[in-house]
Amino acid sequence: MSASLQDRPGTDPATFFANIIEIPGQPHNLRVTGRAIGDYRVESVKLVRAHHQPNTHLLVLDVDARLGPVENPHPDIERVFELEYKEDPARHRYNKVEIVNGSQRFEVNVTFTL
Repeated sequence: MSASLQDRPGTDPATFFANIIEIPGQPHNLRVTGRAIGDYRVESVKLVRAHHQPNTHLLVLDVDARLGPVENPHPDIERVFELEYKEDPARHRYNKVEIVNGSQRFEVNVTFTL
């Protein structure tokens, strides 16, 4: 996935995973991980909870990218950003997580671990 001509980092749905850890008698913890690839202009990338949450079974996360100053442009270099979002404890028992990256949207099923 080439990110050199993008205004924001690219995301591959195959790299995303969502998990709720359920320990009886304790709060459930949610963890969402994934990967973004950006070009030399991308300074940082993170997953943030979207302002609009349609229901309690679907969590919507935005890919928030910050472009930095360009000092030595290298259009062929791509940076990989490991992404993580946690809710400890989880606000709801989500079934899916929707990742929104500009015009790209995809859903990830939540797995449950005891």
